[in-house]
Amino acid sequence: RETSASLLEFGKSFVKVGEIESSYEDGSLPKALIDVGHHSEHLSIVYQEQAENETIQVIETISYYVGLTQAVRDVIKRIQKMVLTHDTIDDSLTKMQEKKSKFQGKEEDQRRLELEINNATERKREAAKEVMEAESTLTEEMKRFHREKQYDIK
Repeated sequence: RETSASLLEFGKSFVKVGEIESSYEDGSLPKALIDVGHHSEHLSIVYQEQAENETIQVIETISYYVGLTQAVRDVIKRIQKMVLTHDTIDDSLTKMQEKKSKFQGKEEDQRRLELEINNATERKREAAKEVMEAESTLTEEMKRFHREKQYDIK
């Protein structure tokens, strides 16, 4: 933008010099000075448009990164909740297994406890699988982000 403003002022100055020169002589020099001035003004407009386009591109890229950062935060929170769910199931399973080892009751109650242990074990496996998948997806997305960031920096 500063280059654009400088070119504009440079062009105006050349036009003025050309006009002053034309009042003294009627040759190719005044015409050339005025032409340089007009071309400098045109270049100034081109520089201004380019600066605006680059600013828009930078803003869009930064907005994209801000959105992506928020999405990563959300995914990390979800993973933390998944890990908490997994740990809660694990604690519950441990307590049930301790209860089973000390259990002295009806056979029906023991079967019910074993069924609960089996269900908790399956839920724990599913929770661990979900955590691993989410972490894997996050890792892949972070690699993709890194590649895109490298491209944007260039």
